[in-house]
Amino acid sequence: MKLKWLPIAIYCAALLIRGTRAEDAGLEAAGGADGSLGLSAGNKHLCDFHAELFDEQWNTATATGTSMKKLSLKTKSGVELKVEAAIQNEADGALKAAYVFTPASDVKLNALIVAADFQVGALAGTKWTMDAAEGVFPSEQKDTSLHNAQIKKLTLRPKDAPEIMLAF
Repeated sequence: MKLKWLPIAIYCAALLIRGTRAEDAGLEAAGGADGSLGLSAGNKHLCDFHAELFDEQWNTATATGTSMKKLSLKTKSGVELKVEAAIQNEADGALKAAYVFTPASDVKLNALIVAADFQVGALAGTKWTMDAAEGVFPSEQKDTSLHNAQIKKLTLRPKDAPEIMLAF
């Protein structure tokens, strides 16, 4: 993929709780000092979202910065991408996270992603749904993937936390 000068907005996820508003279920999102977006339920930290890229040779870079408004990614070849992330509450109770990536010059990338890191114990043995496909997170890591497909919705059911739906 070749990025041009125009800012590129990626609306990574709307976090929804089935049958209730995110705030009523106790879900909170907060920007970290390193630019990550943390998701918590009560006092329990659920996951961190962070922006990453993979260049033409599959070298990776993770966004760094001092706040969600001042992040950057840098390719191995030295091209910098400014990243701005924002969180907003939607009228339906969803939390919406949006990331805008603006490259300093043309750059070729294999992937530009927003990753979510969960503690293994929070998901091991719990059910997941990706559109119509369903499964259970394994207790031991055996395979490199659970399901490969373009999806519009991912539902997670972490232990001792509200159900989380990510809509893309």
